[in-house]
Amino acid sequence: MKYAATIITGIRMLLTCFLLFTIPLTPTFFLLYISCGISDVLDGFIARKTHTASSTGAILDSIADTFFLIVVVIKIIPVVTLPTWLWSWSLIVLFLRLLAYLIGFIRHRQFISLHTYLNKLTGLLLFLSPLFYLFLTLKTLGLLLISVAVLSACEECLIAFTSKSVDRDKKSLFIR
Repeated sequence: MKYAATIITGIRMLLTCFLLFTIPLTPTFFLLYISCGISDVLDGFIARKTHTASSTGAILDSIADTFFLIVVVIKIIPVVTLPTWLWSWSLIVLFLRLLAYLIGFIRHRQFISLHTYLNKLTGLLLFLSPLFYLFLTLKTLGLLLISVAVLSACEECLIAFTSKSVDRDKKSLFIR
């Protein structure tokens, strides 16, 4: 039970590898995609409930999340034409995220990715976006995602800049 959360994170990485070989927006794609999402929620839940949460586990989770995001982008971008404004705002969000990581590294000498409420909301919206894409216009979905992602990235920059110590589980800039 001690390594259950880490094993589930590893399974998510393996499922993400399989996702690379699927056709986007097909039933197989969505089955693997949703399985990755469930495993992402499950590993953190199990780690907290079994009191086996660790900084190494949090880092592995962030790596698995990043790997999943990269694979999904590789699979989805060729089949969805994004307008220039959405690309521009996505690059701004990426810049803010990289800035937060750089600030965290300079101030604390380590890679820091936070599990704030806004980051979790951004992740959830990103995760659900291929499903929402089936029902919402790209403009509506894009505005929603970019709005939350910009707020989330700005909050992470501010936390990285103002925090005296590393707390990857900090919930918000506004909560002590």
